[in-house]
Amino acid sequence: MSKQIIAGTGGTGKREKPNPYQGAIQRALEDFDWDAPMYIGNEAVFRLARELRGVDGDTDPATLRPHVRQWFEAASGKLAEACGPAGEVPETWPEVWAAFLEAWPKVKFPPGTILRDAVQAAEADTRPIPKLDGLEDPAVLLLARTCRALQEHVGDDCFWLSTVAAAKIIERGRQNTHRLLRMFETVGLLEVVKRGNARQATRYRYIGEPTRSGTSTTPLSCSLASKPPETEDYPGGQMRTDDNGRGPKRMDEERRKKKRKEEKKRGSATPENTGTTTDRLAGRRELLRQQAEQLRQESTQ
Repeated sequence: MSKQIIAGTGGTGKREKPNPYQGAIQRALEDFDWDAPMYIGNEAVFRLARELRGVDGDTDPATLRPHVRQWFEAASGKLAEACGPAGEVPETWPEVWAAFLEAWPKVKFPPGTILRDAVQAAEADTRPIPKLDGLEDPAVLLLARTCRALQEHVGDDCFWLSTVAAAKIIERGRQNTHRLLRMFETVGLLEVVKRGNARQATRYRYIGEPTRSGTSTTPLSCSLASKPPETEDYPGGQMRTDDNGRGPKRMDEERRKKKRKEEKKRGSATPENTGTTTDRLAGRRELLRQQAEQLRQESTQ
């Protein structure tokens, strides 16, 4: 039987309360996808602001400076290696602090609050879902009712739901959850307003049957400009482009092409290819001269 270690002071045996700020910093570091490209540059800092907003949303951001500094010291290496627009990813402490102060007022809700309320509402919901007749698995019903609860929350607008978040709700793998969401689309339970990507969850509308908010199977307008803050990984919501009007996908392709060219150039620097261009041309001319001389001799014989 393993012993349980109880942290305390002065031998009192009292448990130390977990530091909520430490938990927020840890989530901001571990739950952020550092391998995915950053389209704006401050997505990681914005994620930190969202997590800290969940601890105390009314605090003065200046009082959070030690916690932001602690996050920066742990994330500085990852920020330096992050893939994002050139010069836009904050890497130094002044840049990170400035990005945090800019992001703080843009966070309206801490992460997961609306989704958590929707799951609680779905667990208490006993209304049937006719389009899932014969598929009354508890996980399937919970996911479908969560989508319905999210739709009731947003009214006539669309709601955001990522496969990762949905998988956590029903405690299933990402691939199985992805298939369930696709099945909801096929049977007419969900309508995709806009498919998501590495940084942005898919926008859905629940169209299975009329909800308590009045949403029905009739397609309704969905404001694509308004982005729910509880699912937003970066502020703005606008796709970033460079000076030539290229979007994030095109910029990523350009960076990969440039990297492949550099690797190819380094790989071609073998001993036999290290000579100058003049030397190589001279060698080719000499080889052609010898071949021409050989052909001339054969023709005269």
